[in-house]
Amino acid sequence: MNKIKLRGNFGEAFAKNYLKSNGYSIVSSNFSSRYGEIDIIAKDSDYIIFVEVKFYKSEFSSIGVNRVNLAKQRKIIATSLVYMEQNFVSNQPRFDVVGIAFDSKRGVVSINHIKNAFQTDRFQEIF
Repeated sequence: MNKIKLRGNFGEAFAKNYLKSNGYSIVSSNFSSRYGEIDIIAKDSDYIIFVEVKFYKSEFSSIGVNRVNLAKQRKIIATSLVYMEQNFVSNQPRFDVVGIAFDSKRGVVSINHIKNAFQTDRFQEIF
């Protein structure tokens, strides 16, 4: 297994634990469609939450959050629609980003959870 996959798996596992400890239930992970992949799908009382995880060897987890560009947002939204249709989900969708900064000597140094990091109104042509 290559380094990138190992880091991604660690980041996603850490993000799942973080979300669980904050009251979210994990519904699925690594859901794929022809449009792309969603790292984590979680739920709280009101929302179905599609989470993109960005894991970096850095002290600044906000770097990861800024790396979810418009093309990636479009893929996540399109994939979320597939998931919702296949699983008959009627909850309001929300798109979060979890940025995790990791230092090999100190471990995880910060986590930055951006709720509602982007919205679907930019991509009306998808709908």
